[in-house]
Amino acid sequence: MNSAAPACLLRPLEARDLPLLLAWRNHPSVRSAMFRRREISATEHAAWFAAQHPQAGRHLLIYEENGIPLGHVNFSLQACPQIAEWGFYRAPEAPAGSGQRMGRAAIDWAFDSLGLHKIAAQVIADNPRSLAFHRKLGFQPEGILREHFHDGQSYLDVHCFGLLRPEWQAMKDAHHD
Repeated sequence: MNSAAPACLLRPLEARDLPLLLAWRNHPSVRSAMFRRREISATEHAAWFAAQHPQAGRHLLIYEENGIPLGHVNFSLQACPQIAEWGFYRAPEAPAGSGQRMGRAAIDWAFDSLGLHKIAAQVIADNPRSLAFHRKLGFQPEGILREHFHDGQSYLDVHCFGLLRPEWQAMKDAHHD
């Protein structure tokens, strides 16, 4: 049995990735956890890419393991340039554990490559997997925006999280002991 860790890579999102990204984004398991839950057309998706891709402060990435795309991560720099909001989703068919590896790789990339001080996140209350994911990665709760999102039927709370560079480093150091 080969227990070697997969070769993980974050790379910039390219136009050639758009069909795969759209299929992931429109998959019911991904769409149901998003702020925008309706299905997105190929035309809308292409327009989104054209509008977002060249923007300064916006980093759109594909996560790969052993050359196979398994997820999407994005970072948007906020008014304070060393703080970014992140978003992500794993490919619906991605193997177990790849989401955690993607999260760790993306956080490392953001703190190391972008020189961030803080990564911020917002999670809709009806997404317990993402709430647990953020906690497991060391994100700290920073508040709840009460009934801040309407899913078409009801208003839901949005949980705010933050992860500071020193917290991430301390967590990494603790896991290497």
